[in-house]
Amino acid sequence: NPELKALLHQRYEGRGMSKRKMAKLLNERHPDWCYATCRNRIDNWLKLAEFMLCLPMRDAFDADGKEIAG
Repeated sequence: NPELKALLHQRYEGRGMSKRKMAKLLNERHPDWCYATCRNRIDNWLKLAEFMLCLPMRDAFDADGKEIAG
């Protein structure tokens, strides 16, 4: 999903962005949502995106975590 990928880049690329800052930006785009809703959505979306990366990352590394598979 391109939106989840963009969210991960926003969070972790460079110095990254705090979840609070991301929620503030989301709240500015959706003023009808309260700030707490935006914080919860950002948190849940990040958890989902990180979980989706968990299995491919695990499969890419061997049991020792030292060698890349393939």
